[in-house]
Amino acid sequence: MTVQALTLPTAERREHSAAVALNVLEHIEDDLAAVQAVAGLVRPGGAVVLIVPAFPSAMSRFDRSVGHARRYTRRSLSTVLTAAGLELHDVRYVNPIGLLNWYLICTLLGSFPRNGVVLRGYDRLVVPLARRLERRWRPPFGQSIFAVAHRPCPG
Repeated sequence: MTVQALTLPTAERREHSAAVALNVLEHIEDDLAAVQAVAGLVRPGGAVVLIVPAFPSAMSRFDRSVGHARRYTRRSLSTVLTAAGLELHDVRYVNPIGLLNWYLICTLLGSFPRNGVVLRGYDRLVVPLARRLERRWRPPFGQSIFAVAHRPCPG
């Protein structure tokens, strides 16, 4: 396996089996150009895997302070992926409990997420339970969107 960091968009072309971008796309002003560039890094049939923050209504001071240009919905992310020439495999919300906490702490109270005992407890107790639940149930909302799309094979 080869891991390579790069700046998007890029004119570089490759034949990787997959490209993964976790919490990256929301920082890039021209997200369509960025996804098109990522699609150019994978071979036909290769996967593009993304995690992006969900729901524009959850945009907070914290989001802006770390350079987020946007938050997505399933529909808006799907639109960018298909406009970039990718075929959708899975686009779903994840971490619904996290979104409720985000609305309360970051959006309504205007606070910033902080490392500490509360966050560590949440990560140790709530996250594993939420993951098990999400294996059986696809939530209609979440803090993030998980997406897998493929570069089409010719013919």
